[in-house]
Amino acid sequence: MKVGLLVPPAQLDAVLTAIQNGGAAGGAGQAGYTPAPGGTTFAPNTPYTLNQKVNPTNTGQTPYQYNVTTAGTSGATEPVWPTAAGGTVVSGTVTFTRI
Repeated sequence: MKVGLLVPPAQLDAVLTAIQNGGAAGGAGQAGYTPAPGGTTFAPNTPYTLNQKVNPTNTGQTPYQYNVTTAGTSGATEPVWPTAAGGTVVSGTVTFTRI
């Protein structure tokens, strides 16, 4: 079987290493996972603006990025992030939607 990969040249070494290691370098079994650029790391009691991109604090456990779909202030603790595409979670007065 042939498999084609579209990998940016700057990430090729990391992806190949992760594949050779059975995906150990990626998050949640995803070889070569890197949080999407432009996202900020979640912080409690923090204001978030509409369409702001946010990454969980543990991207190895939750390797997804979230979009703020209702602006507001996050709660005192990090939420349990949804893993399904389009899944939402509310933290404080902010709604995050998995991209």
